[in-house]
Amino acid sequence: MRSGYGYEFLQRIKMYTDWTYEYVGYDQTWAQMQQLLDEGVINLLTSAQKTPSRELKYEFSDRPIGYSATMLTIRAGFTSMIHKPCLRHFRKEQP
Repeated sequence: MRSGYGYEFLQRIKMYTDWTYEYVGYDQTWAQMQQLLDEGVINLLTSAQKTPSRELKYEFSDRPIGYSATMLTIRAGFTSMIHKPCLRHFRKEQP
């Protein structure tokens, strides 16, 4: 069973278009999927970040399909790192 943001997004598009999809490359790395796109084996990649070098090779949608934020995460109680000034935001407020 397929799932994920890109899959769900394509399913939503399918409701408004006559597009059909064959999902290829789920077992590939990102670099391998880009190679498949370059070779014409696949026609579409979801969730690609737009960079100047990629803009030279690919067409991008006018609007993003989403936004994401990533964070550093550490194990609860792992305090040896959080006393570094650059990681002060990891400190939990004490009640």
